[in-house]
Amino acid sequence: LYLCTEEKPHLVVNVIRLGDASGDASVWFQTISRSAKAGVKFEEVNERIAFAPGETAKDVSVELIQDSRWDATLEFELQLSKVRGASLGMYLHTSRARIIDDDKYPTNKYEETLTGASLMVEYVKAMMLDPVVWGASFKHLSLDLIKGLYFFLTLYLQVY
Repeated sequence: LYLCTEEKPHLVVNVIRLGDASGDASVWFQTISRSAKAGVKFEEVNERIAFAPGETAKDVSVELIQDSRWDATLEFELQLSKVRGASLGMYLHTSRARIIDDDKYPTNKYEETLTGASLMVEYVKAMMLDPVVWGASFKHLSLDLIKGLYFFLTLYLQVY
């Protein structure tokens, strides 16, 4: 498991070759989107790593994308495959990388002055930008209004 923060420009992954290193070997290294999406939180990597005879370690760099929007800790997968001239370990051919966000919740816009009502306004703005949250909020507000209208009409008809 690799832990990295958004503020760092890249994650360096060490690929180690174990066993007999007397011949050439190669392996494909790729990143796989999970909760962190390629092109949004990190740059996708899909490349062949070649080991020369006697070479036992290589570094692969995964570029992280800095943004100003708050996110939870997000994760992507690192995977080795298509090995030639060597063999993959049973458990060491996949790993995960977690990106710990360094932004303020809900936004960095008013990092120094965000307090009280302005904090609530920024929270509502951030939540309403998400179509799923907006749709669910609209549905709940509509149902609450209908329930309140039903109660009011029932009370009105009972009194008059």
